[in-house]
Parts: sequence; structure tokens; C-alpha cells
Amino acid sequence: MVGCAGVAPRSQVAALRDTETYPLVDGVDPWSIFCLRTKGRRRRRGIGQQLLLGAIAFAREHGAEVVEGYPLDTGDKVDAVFTYPGLRSMFEKAGFVEVAPVRGTLGGAPRVVMRLAAPRTPR
Repeated sequence: MVGCAGVAPRSQVAALRDTETYPLVDGVDPWSIFCLRTKGRRRRRGIGQQLLLGAIAFAREHGAEVVEGYPLDTGDKVDAVFTYPGLRSMFEKAGFVEVAPVRGTLGGAPRVVMRLAAPRTPR
């Protein structure tokens, strides 16, 4: 195993029930990607991005219309131990957009709520 991802409906993740820290954007119960871990010696090889894409696919396969994440919003170096929520740049590359700030920091870095809406069907 080189990595793993945590993804589930937000309402099923106890830590995300703290709406002071993780604000609710609207009345939707999105699927949340709350953890993307890559083994230390495997980092910086694109595995985290692949984990993110796999988590999105898993959520979609299980009916997710909206997928949400809470990555670090930093361009600065952050100790790898704190990067488990992913980085904003990873989420942007996958098509997510910022929808709200997250209260507090992780490893000194701010976090944001980012969302990926349902894929559009061609007309």
C-alpha cells in the first residue's frame, strides 16, 4: 500500500459535524474527502492526486452529486505530517473551487472548503 483516502457523506464523519470549524455551505449533504495519505517515501510522485481522483470516482459511483474537501490553502512548505487533508493546488487541478474558509489552521496553514459540483450532462 502506498496511500489511502478517506471519503464519505459529510453527515457520517464525526469530525466534520463541528460547523464552527467546518462551515455548512448550504443544505446539501456533500460527500467529503477528508484525508489523503501517501507513505513518506512515496510522496511527491503524484500519488496524492491519484488518491484524490479515486476518491472523487468512488463518491460519484455511490451517488454523490456534490463532493467537498478541506485542503490546506498554502504555497509555503508545510511539514508533511499536516498535509493529510490535501493541498489546494491538488483540488484545483481536479476542478474544485473554493466556497468558504475553514476556521483555524493546521500546521500553521489556513484551510478552505472546496467543492466539485455534479458533472454536467451534454445537451
